[in-house]
Amino acid sequence: MHIIYETLRIGNKRKDPFKEKLLSINIEVLKKDIQEALREEYHGSTQTINIAIIIPQKGLSPKFDESHIKDSEIRKILNSNFGKYIRHLTLEEIRDNLYNY
Repeated sequence: MHIIYETLRIGNKRKDPFKEKLLSINIEVLKKDIQEALREEYHGSTQTINIAIIIPQKGLSPKFDESHIKDSEIRKILNSNFGKYIRHLTLEEIRDNLYNY
């Protein structure tokens, strides 16, 4: 199974480079944990999954949006293992923050 991650930053980059570095480490840990959970628990036929990682405006805990994942088994696995990391984005939020880096 191949997971494609897309990153969306809500708001601007942090002024403190230490917090920005810590946030990037947290993003990598979340990606690794998602891959491990799906590798262990998912036995379906979906080959490619697209997941949007959301960098929050405040705080150091990245979230992800699962609203475009069609496979209900994958959604169930993600909800049970990463419920507190799920955030559903509106089209307005995506449009307003599409070009933030």
